[in-house]
Amino acid sequence: MKTAHPGPWRDLLADLIDDWRAELGGVPRDTSNGPTADADGAPIAEPAPHVDSLAAPASEIAEFCWETLAEQRRERTLGNGVLLATLHAAKGLEFPHVLIADGGWNRAAPDSNSTNAEDERRIFYVGMTRARQTLTLLEIAGGHHPHLPILRATVPDGSTFSSPGAPTTAHRDNWLLCDRPIIQPPPAEVIQRRYCRLTLADLDIGYAGRQPADAPIHRHLAELHAGDELDWRTEADQLLLITSNGDPVARLSRRAANHWLPHADRIRRICVVALLHRNRNRTEPEYAAALRCDTWEVPMIEICWLAP
Repeated sequence: MKTAHPGPWRDLLADLIDDWRAELGGVPRDTSNGPTADADGAPIAEPAPHVDSLAAPASEIAEFCWETLAEQRRERTLGNGVLLATLHAAKGLEFPHVLIADGGWNRAAPDSNSTNAEDERRIFYVGMTRARQTLTLLEIAGGHHPHLPILRATVPDGSTFSSPGAPTTAHRDNWLLCDRPIIQPPPAEVIQRRYCRLTLADLDIGYAGRQPADAPIHRHLAELHAGDELDWRTEADQLLLITSNGDPVARLSRRAANHWLPHADRIRRICVVALLHRNRNRTEPEYAAALRCDTWEVPMIEICWLAP
């Protein structure tokens, strides 16, 4: 009989099993659909008092976990900035404010009654309905947007539709406003701004792991949170990521350092996106020999820099 081990991951899986049962209206334990699993994910031959409440068909629990993770991936965004996405990717999501860009709409078949054009109108409508508070539809002058004329045609006698140059008072109760805003070009630095989210291949993932468990770097890593800003400094031909106090918490891989060092003066911001937990058991044997602690963390990084 398997002995259950308490821990945060087991508690998390127990919560998922509770959610699964709640969605099904509370089902009793049933082994008729195949082997069962406890919150450690391993099969159990006989139920024990301390694990029976967590037992459930393993295949159904695994499917529910995958569906839950997929749904969370769709719903989660990082930070408070602007989410740039295709209309297809925005399906099922909602936002306080939505802007739909112009350009490329004419690539459907030229016949407005064609199946392709109808599919395109449908996805355009899906994008419009993602907005909770305000919706802004952008139109390139002379671009012959194929769908906006349909909206204009739905407004009777122009009574609730404002054209460019209409008096401001006419905009008060209108549900559809058509204005040509005067847009000032942004500063050159804004146009040059680029964002790059580093991958594990860009980081020396064993950097903290090769230091003793009581080394200061582990304390500095434990104090980091998503959204914290880091700085950088060079060390020989390496590029270190450091806290505001100058304490190193990560190091770029040699390949990434060779890429970023020539452009380091263009880096404007380094931000922590997440912290990845690593351990000795999941390290390749050729690298595990150099480790001096069993567990450590690796900060996942986003770099804001200026393009030439």
